[in-house]
Amino acid sequence: MAGETTRHSLGLAVSALTLAVAVGSVRAMDIQGDALAGFSAPLDRHAGEAGAMLTDLSLKGLTLTMGPSRLTASGDLTVGATRRPEGRILLSVTEWAGFLEAMVATGLIAPDVAPTWAEGMKRYATLSAAPETLDLPLVFQGGMGVPGRCEA
Repeated sequence: MAGETTRHSLGLAVSALTLAVAVGSVRAMDIQGDALAGFSAPLDRHAGEAGAMLTDLSLKGLTLTMGPSRLTASGDLTVGATRRPEGRILLSVTEWAGFLEAMVATGLIAPDVAPTWAEGMKRYATLSAAPETLDLPLVFQGGMGVPGRCEA
């Protein structure tokens, strides 16, 4: 674990961020987040020369709210000498259908593949106690994402 001079608390708060979408409407979202990040060297004027690299990241909570839909992320990652992440981040999407609609409207998901996304999300949601919520664990091993396991 990095020393105290190389660890930084990060915070983010964005209110009413608006995204113009292709259909001419506007989507507003709020983003809030807290994280603790460790680096291999202090982030000062010599950071570039020292080659400061991210060594660990602890997401205490990252929340993106768009209308009734909400995406949250929390978890921990470490980055070793190979510069490949290891760890687990849990994404939770409440009112996932509205979130998917917003992603299509903003162009982040192509309209022609949206039905495939919707069917996959619908099937995955049936595994949850609350079908309007998706819990998606992102597990990183050997620098690659691998299927996670939902846990109650």
